Amino acid sequence: VGLPLQTMGEEMKEARIGLRKWLAGPHEWKADGTDYRVTVERVRWTSQPVGALFDFVLTDDLQIPNGRGNALTEEVGGGLGGFQYGGVDGDRKPDRH
Repeated sequence: VGLPLQTMGEEMKEARIGLRKWLAGPHEWKADGTDYRVTVERVRWTSQPVGALFDFVLTDDLQIPNGRGNALTEEVGGGLGGFQYGGVDGDRKPDRH
């Protein structure tokens, strides 16, 4: 499960435990006239940004298309929430714009 960053702290631990209990176990549903059943044996969480990266890199059958694997090994930059990041650079703080 990809969770927002603000839910990853110690103060949200009980909420994550509750989520794990809710998701684990058998689930049944019906869609387009077909019955489905799945049993979730293990629930793990990570942050949404990490989940988004793997969603970009991996196809539905867990293959890495040509060129997308570079996102896992090369420096990545981008902008978020008014901050501009020049990539990963130790303890460097983002520049506010």
